[in-house]
Amino acid sequence: MQAEQEQQWVQAAQRGDIKAFEAIVSAFENAVFSFVYNATRNQMDAEEITQDVFVKAYRNLVSFRGDAKLKTWLFTIAHNTTASHFRKKELPTTPVDDAPPSQHPESNLADALSSINTAERNHYLNLAMEKIAPQQRQLIQLFYLEELSIKEIEAITGLNEGSIKTGIMRGRNRLYTLLQTVLPSETQSLL
Repeated sequence: MQAEQEQQWVQAAQRGDIKAFEAIVSAFENAVFSFVYNATRNQMDAEEITQDVFVKAYRNLVSFRGDAKLKTWLFTIAHNTTASHFRKKELPTTPVDDAPPSQHPESNLADALSSINTAERNHYLNLAMEKIAPQQRQLIQLFYLEELSIKEIEAITGLNEGSIKTGIMRGRNRLYTLLQTVLPSETQSLL
C-alpha cells in the first residue's frame, strides 16, 4: 500500500469522510485482527478487540500526525487495547523462557520448515506459536510476519531495542526447540 494513498485516506477521514475511514479499515482490518488473534488466541476476543481498535482509531484520528506509518499507529492502538483486555480478564501468561541462546543460525529454522509442505508447516508453526510466551509471539509476528523494523516495534510496544531483540531471539529459539520435537527429521539437519 502506498504512503500517498494512506495519507489521502487519513486526511479525508480527518475531515469527516466516512468512506475514507472505511477504506482504512478495509486495508488494515485483517492485519490488525491477525496481530490481536496471535496475542489472544481467541476468535471472539480478537474480533471484539479489533473492533475496539478501529473505534479508538476513528475517535483519535484527528490526533494522528503522520510521524509514524498508519499501520504502526494502528498496531500501537491494537497492542495497548490487547494489553488492556488482558488486564481486565487477568488471563494467565506464559513466563519468558530463560533458556540459553541457541547455537543455531536463524536461517536454519526457515531451511528446516521449507522441507515440508506449506499446509503442514503452517500447522506445526501455529502449534508451536501457541506454546511460546505471548510477548515473544507478538514480537515475532511484528518482525517476521508484518515485516516491521525494530524502531516501529519500539513505537508499538514501548519496549527498548534490546528487549525487542532479546524477545525475538528467545521466541525464535523456543520455536526451534518446539519444532524440533514435532519435526525431528526436518530439524535434524539443523544440528
